[in-house]
Amino acid sequence: RVPLPARLASVAAAGSGRTELGVLLDHLSDHSHGLPTQRLPDGGLVAVLPEAGPVPPDGVRRVRDVDRVLRSRVTSVHGGSRSEVTGAAFVTYDPPVVPELEVRDPRGRLVPTGPVEPVVDPDLEEWAARGHEDRAGCGFRAALPDGSAVDETPGAWTVTVRVAGHEAVHRVEPGAARSPAADVLVTGVQVDGDDVVLCLEGPSAARVAGARLAGGKATVASTRTAPPSGPWPAEVRLGLRHDLFGEPALLPAGRYDLELHASGGSAGGLLEAATAPGAGPRETLTDRLRVALAPAGAGDRPRLLVGAPLDAATRSVRGQRRLLDATYAPARRRSREGRTVLVESFRGRSAGDNPGAVARALLARDRDGGLGLDVAVVVDDPSVTVPAGARAVVRRSPGWYDAMGGAAAYVSNAGAPYWFEKAEGQLHVQTWHGTPLKRIGEDRGPGDFDTWRHRRHLAAQAAGWDVMVSSGPFVSGVYRGAFGFTGPVLEVGYPRNDVLLDAGAGERRTAVRGRLGLGPDRRVVLYAPTWRDHLGVRDAKPLFLDAERLVAALPEAVVLLRGHYNSTRQDDVFVGHPRIRDVTRYPEIADLFLAADALVTDYSSVMFDFALTDRPQVLLVPDLERYRDAERGFYLDLDRHHPGPLATTTDEVVDVLAGPDRHATARAAFRRDFCALEDGTAADRVADHVLRRL
Repeated sequence: RVPLPARLASVAAAGSGRTELGVLLDHLSDHSHGLPTQRLPDGGLVAVLPEAGPVPPDGVRRVRDVDRVLRSRVTSVHGGSRSEVTGAAFVTYDPPVVPELEVRDPRGRLVPTGPVEPVVDPDLEEWAARGHEDRAGCGFRAALPDGSAVDETPGAWTVTVRVAGHEAVHRVEPGAARSPAADVLVTGVQVDGDDVVLCLEGPSAARVAGARLAGGKATVASTRTAPPSGPWPAEVRLGLRHDLFGEPALLPAGRYDLELHASGGSAGGLLEAATAPGAGPRETLTDRLRVALAPAGAGDRPRLLVGAPLDAATRSVRGQRRLLDATYAPARRRSREGRTVLVESFRGRSAGDNPGAVARALLARDRDGGLGLDVAVVVDDPSVTVPAGARAVVRRSPGWYDAMGGAAAYVSNAGAPYWFEKAEGQLHVQTWHGTPLKRIGEDRGPGDFDTWRHRRHLAAQAAGWDVMVSSGPFVSGVYRGAFGFTGPVLEVGYPRNDVLLDAGAGERRTAVRGRLGLGPDRRVVLYAPTWRDHLGVRDAKPLFLDAERLVAALPEAVVLLRGHYNSTRQDDVFVGHPRIRDVTRYPEIADLFLAADALVTDYSSVMFDFALTDRPQVLLVPDLERYRDAERGFYLDLDRHHPGPLATTTDEVVDVLAGPDRHATARAAFRRDFCALEDGTAADRVADHVLRRL
């Protein structure tokens, strides 16, 4: 009665050493969507385990009845010209079998069905979520007899699905394929250049004169309509680009509500709209994004999903595992004669930070010297814009797996995926992402971020790093201890900070403030807190600063809120506030340092970067003891080493910012101790190192 993963872990915990147990637990975590198996001579299945881990007896590894679980869904029961029941079903670890169906109408009467037919649909792989089982063919369809009165019989239908002795009962509202009663029905979506085209039907489709897509991070509106380009009666077009702090960018990943307006555009009357099935496509992909109609029940307001350009089969667990075997593994075996430099910052959520600065330096070298470089920048969101001359590589796509295995050099600022293992001859440059106040790597405590497993993998990867980039001896010493790193360290400063020391920093400050709509008379306060993971509940955008209270107390002030990079997918806050703006998705944080007149932070590494501007900063640390002593731990004593005063309330922050600057001496000492090597040439020197190795 004990499921296979728990059975394996229990036996290993009882009889294996710590290292073997760790290998097994890693394996179970990596295969939480079904373990790989092999067949025994007697026909049974046993789990395949890593060679370095424990080897329990076949009886313990065997797939048993408790592991064979029925997964099923019924997607529709509908009548009319398509009177049928549809769905999908399979039993985990078992070969595909066509299910048996029992259908009853809302009155409990048995409704006979035609033969149950298998349906092959690669999109089912995402729903099935099995890593080592092909479930594209687990769909089914069965016709209902003509005149079964699906449309006329109110109430939920009961569909019982039976597979290999397993049974599941589903209650389904009929008519999921019927068009709901609404002014306009959105039946499909497609992309045409920089436009998204919505296919419309319904009694008021011809009256649509404007539309609006509203999401938590962006909103676009349009009054552009055109004759339909397909079989649908009408269509509406909206631009896929929005204003990202003064620059055009594709819509960020997320869910967008759709509003349709009659004549008068967004000022006209709001039409009642609903998502409905129809002839139009439900999903469309380009090289940079995916746009899909969100699944909805009859009558739901239309919503669009925007994300990375991966189809359902590729997004699935099995699809990703196939790419590991079929694309990444062969790429690792290729020679390193290519000139591809793969650059990854914050797992593709940004094209900036240290790797982005190195990429721009390499591109400048390539433009000046014709070096034939292929600078590929990893992106995990459509709105991430790569530097001119670079190409975007979508994370989790076939091209990404190929580049991870085949690139001549890989420049990153964090841990790579757990499966990554540097290929022979491949250069791996680790820039990290800031001067560490908080403990990192092996120095982290056992209570956050699943650190036991994470630290094991990070330590294994660190053994393959060819060089690390450091801002000085303090950081280099942390690297040596936290990662056990024994290779060369480039003590050149952080590439992302070069712009702060550039001769054109003043002009850049003016330009950035212009992009943000900030006049020269505004006092800009940048609030950039780090994330929290107290008690396992993570908040990547904690708001200990009462920004509304601050701007009320300082009439000339504007607050720019910058969340941790882990919060880039969270919705913006303070939307529409005239003096508080969420700038979490601004591409380059160094630009925000230039634009700001003062910084409020806590335990973030931005305190070291901003110190280079010699402008005031305040550390708002109401949870100092908890964060220092229980959650994370520090390398420095903040009472002794700080670039500005420590505060515990917004009122204390206001008092500091409203008063005279009394902390210039502390800032100078802080720069001397931790920023002495920053001279504005770090990116160039890291680029030179990469080119020498290439």
